[in-house]
Amino acid sequence: GSGLFSSRVEKATEDLTRGKSTQLEKLVAILDYVQSNIEIATDYENRDFADVLKDKKGDGYEMTGLTNMMLRKAGLTSDFVMVHSAQEGYFDPNYYSFDQLSIPAVDVKVDGRQYVLLPYRKDIPYDHIPEYLQGQMSIIVSEAEHAQLGTIPSGSQTKNSVNERFGLVITEDGMIKVDETKTIQGSYAYFMRDMLSDMKPKEREKFLKELISYSEGQVNISLFTLENEKEHKKPLVLRYSYTIDNLITLTPDEVLFHTAGLFAPTSLKDFRVESEERNNPIKVYGDEEYVKEIVVQYPTTWEMNTLPEAVTIENPFGTLKMQATNNGHTLNVTQRRFLKRNSAPKEKIAELAKLTGSKASTVLPTLMFKRNP
Repeated sequence: GSGLFSSRVEKATEDLTRGKSTQLEKLVAILDYVQSNIEIATDYENRDFADVLKDKKGDGYEMTGLTNMMLRKAGLTSDFVMVHSAQEGYFDPNYYSFDQLSIPAVDVKVDGRQYVLLPYRKDIPYDHIPEYLQGQMSIIVSEAEHAQLGTIPSGSQTKNSVNERFGLVITEDGMIKVDETKTIQGSYAYFMRDMLSDMKPKEREKFLKELISYSEGQVNISLFTLENEKEHKKPLVLRYSYTIDNLITLTPDEVLFHTAGLFAPTSLKDFRVESEERNNPIKVYGDEEYVKEIVVQYPTTWEMNTLPEAVTIENPFGTLKMQATNNGHTLNVTQRRFLKRNSAPKEKIAELAKLTGSKASTVLPTLMFKRNP
């Protein structure tokens, strides 16, 4: 339209990117502005990009086109593309119709990475690519005589991470008080927000309570909160406070702490990787980082028998490391696991299980203490 190269679009781009030294900073500033300030239009008027900026509304195509134009004016390499969705079935690049490519997006390359932006989806950050678009075909929308087909990356550019922190206080009579915090970023946070948005209140509460890491003992939750559910640019944070009974065995001379999965490298109770239960090939959709910090405070009359040994495991799926220190009557354990984006036949599941499964060498079923008078 007449506003395509208007001074309004150019000035807005200059204002947004002023002081931004890298292309990625410029990308984030432009997308943040469009997602935060332009509302989805329902009136179906024909607007040019200057109108979208002035009226602060536009449909999905207009918002996508505006974002693409602003990125180009900021000096980035970007294209307006229409993408095929895996939800629409198989796409044959030799025999296709344009109605098979129904999702508008901006394909932009920064520092050798390919980002796919959906400006009209305020819940999707710049570095996340929904799974139904990953690996799918796209077509560049331009005035070129021949259509140019492209491919959406298989995997997201987001940092997929979970940081879990457990503060345990064990009392003389064997009661365990736990403060647990999960900080979730990237695709994990997107998937969880998406799931929660479809749940009814009671279903949500049940789901969130079941995410605590303990599956054994008598667990009594006194408090749980969910933070940043609607703040999509921030990590999703879950906090729990609870007590557990029946995990401590007391004898006159010693104490056995049945850890009930506390030291497992994956805290999701329903996660299953054993080979005899698996039928499908292994697919790790993106790089994943998982950090688990455990602090166990125990009574001054107890003495830990043996400090957990350090662990380092490395294989084609990634790495897992564990370190432990004991300061006075406080045990500190840190686990760090990194999984690489990967595809492998199901027969390789034993290798993945060394980093994620219930039989990994970081799993400590029992901690033993001596009881001093």
